[in-house]
Amino acid sequence: MLIRKNDSGRSIVEMLGVLAIMGVITVMGISGYSQAISKINRNNVVEQVTKLAQETRGVFAGRTSYNKSDTDTSGGYDIGGEILKKMGLKLETPYGGVYTVTSVNSTGLNPGFKIDIPNVSTQDCLYFTTMSWMDTLDNKIENTTNTAYAGNSCPEGEVDTISIYFR
Repeated sequence: MLIRKNDSGRSIVEMLGVLAIMGVITVMGISGYSQAISKINRNNVVEQVTKLAQETRGVFAGRTSYNKSDTDTSGGYDIGGEILKKMGLKLETPYGGVYTVTSVNSTGLNPGFKIDIPNVSTQDCLYFTTMSWMDTLDNKIENTTNTAYAGNSCPEGEVDTISIYFR
């Protein structure tokens, strides 16, 4: 008489192996997803800042300053809140803040404006400071802890705000 042994189930070791493989795949997927989201946010910021700069230049074309009037020399005019928002331009950043666009150097030879990007991480700060922005004032980019020029590093930890200066 033959005795048959029924081995139709899976062992716990096989199940643990499958779970370990699924865990590794999940970790790789989450890492790839977060990198993709970060890249999308950076691309959105570049697109939005470029559009804000173009619109600001268009609004003030033919003027000698980026202030409310050519006779106003106070500087610090809120272009974003006063004009760009009323034009229907999106001022919200992908980082959960709001762009601010203000005039700078209104009485100097090179009047310009700056666009502030709040809530930027150190990694994105490095990306923006090494990027070549069109028509910036000497590629000058500032954050709240130091002044960074293209190629310089950003401080460790969170960077609060980056300011990009345009002519």
